Amino acid sequence: MDGVWNHNAEIGGAVIVIRDSNGCFVGAAMRNFADVFSHVQVEALAIRTGLKLVVERGIHNVVFESDSHQIILALNVSLVNLSHVGPIIEDAKSLLLLITGAIVSYIHRQANSVAHSSLCHPFGW
Repeated sequence: MDGVWNHNAEIGGAVIVIRDSNGCFVGAAMRNFADVFSHVQVEALAIRTGLKLVVERGIHNVVFESDSHQIILALNVSLVNLSHVGPIIEDAKSLLLLITGAIVSYIHRQANSVAHSSLCHPFGW
């Protein structure tokens, strides 16, 4: 999962790539977001979008990877998130509870290249 933000237009986008345990493509989704005020917000929206997609498809034993260290930390803390992205984080935590064997982990941007490159080109950024 990855998100991109255009601060001048206050818009963002997310791409979610689902692969199986062998690394083979299972599915993908791309979403646009209006009224986005920070890169942290768009990364939170990207994670929540990915979680919704997995719940809708009934997929379990999933590892969610993101290059947003701040969002991954927020999802792994049991305390209620009171930041400006708190409602998105709390919604994502609720979705995580619906997925058996769900893990969220941080990966470096270089390891997230499929999602990142897929995201930047359609938006022309």
